Amino acid sequence: MRKSIKCYIHLLFCIVAGTFGENLTVHKASVAVSVGQSILLQTSFTLSHETLDYEFQWETGDYVIAKYTAYNSSFTPQGIPTWTNGRTKIYPKYKERVEIYPLNGSLLLKNVKLNDTRIYIFCVLNVEKNIRLWVHENSKTLGEMKLRGWNDTIFIFRILLCFFFVTSLILITRCLDGSRPLLSANHQHS
Repeated sequence: MRKSIKCYIHLLFCIVAGTFGENLTVHKASVAVSVGQSILLQTSFTLSHETLDYEFQWETGDYVIAKYTAYNSSFTPQGIPTWTNGRTKIYPKYKERVEIYPLNGSLLLKNVKLNDTRIYIFCVLNVEKNIRLWVHENSKTLGEMKLRGWNDTIFIFRILLCFFFVTSLILITRCLDGSRPLLSANHQHS
């Protein structure tokens, strides 16, 4: 019973607070990173009304990653947070892999895995924005593949160069030797 009342109050707060016109910005709608690296999902927000308390969270479509609840915050006249005291909750699946930045809402995702490729949702009060994260194989592997492609191209170029060199030597030798004409009698034109 107590939990349902708390959820109802939170929902009511989100509905009422959302009517004040919060501004939420994602600095890149789509980002890419290599496996094992860290990536900052960079955001910022302003609140258009004076409030000491607010909440934001990061989630995927099916899982909450982290939540920050701010108490006794201060803002610039433009509504940008300048100081906050609050509580961060990181959910078990992402423990030790994420950091939250309370003053702008950004999420640092560490040691990314291929299965981290997805859409991440940032929600302040009831306003939300998405960031698409693409995780690819290690950049060293991609670099090696590019290098291998260039090496193959250079190898083919060298083979062709050798072929033309040998063919030219044979033709020059035959021409200088005079033993065999370059064109046979039935191919010569008058």
